[in-house]
Amino acid sequence: MFCAALDVTLRSVAICIIDEAGKVRLERSVPSDVPDIVRCFNEFGQPIHQVGLEAGTLTQHLTYGLTEAGFDVVCMEARQVNAALSAMRNKTDKNDARGIAQLLRSGWYSRVHVKSVESHYTRALLTSRKVMQRKCLDLENEIRGLLKVFGVKLPIRLRGGAFEEAVRGTIENDPALSHALLPMLEARQMLLETFLELDRRVRRSRQPRHHSHPLYECSRRRICYGPELQGSSRRPYPFQKLANCRSPLRIDATTLPIRREGQSRPHLTRW
Repeated sequence: MFCAALDVTLRSVAICIIDEAGKVRLERSVPSDVPDIVRCFNEFGQPIHQVGLEAGTLTQHLTYGLTEAGFDVVCMEARQVNAALSAMRNKTDKNDARGIAQLLRSGWYSRVHVKSVESHYTRALLTSRKVMQRKCLDLENEIRGLLKVFGVKLPIRLRGGAFEEAVRGTIENDPALSHALLPMLEARQMLLETFLELDRRVRRSRQPRHHSHPLYECSRRRICYGPELQGSSRRPYPFQKLANCRSPLRIDATTLPIRREGQSRPHLTRW
């Protein structure tokens, strides 16, 4: 039985293969691409029982690539691996790969779940939308700051096209100010259109969720909780600890009425 460990960096991967006794059988540095790693394993000539690597930036890419190639990949919790390798005297990629291989052989690690490719696509879409939104707000704040020097105070809440209309109506009579701010205003408009397009894509990509989530469940304007409470208090509201409730807590997060001062508590019922 042979175990292979990968110490992954952005450009290269340090590979260490050990046997059941912990003896090093192969050490090599290859580019951080799946075909190069698979070629190194095939050149070793012996079946690899497990491939271990710590969680990082290239975890998803390498894990699914090596899994498709037929290897059993184990993703380790990065903090535990770092704590185990911190006692090493010489901290190099080669020695880190040796340490990860020993951890994989001994089983002293916590396995980390690797998210699916679809979830990373969704994350990339949401991140792009958030970046465009942040850049639009940055340009709006810059324009507001530059206008304040000239005594122009824009309203606090201006959304979408209202901001451009307010700025253009303010600077159209000042050629010097228009010469300085119109390019920034046009850049902000392009970013806004990009943000709106990404927002539409996010809304179209939403999938209908199943109503029985392990933590909450959407119902009709009510809070539902399990009938069995482990604590001594039998009052259904409020919970001091979620652990006191054996059954999952189910909350209607979309239609839950807001409790205001002087109003009674929301309706509570048992399931």
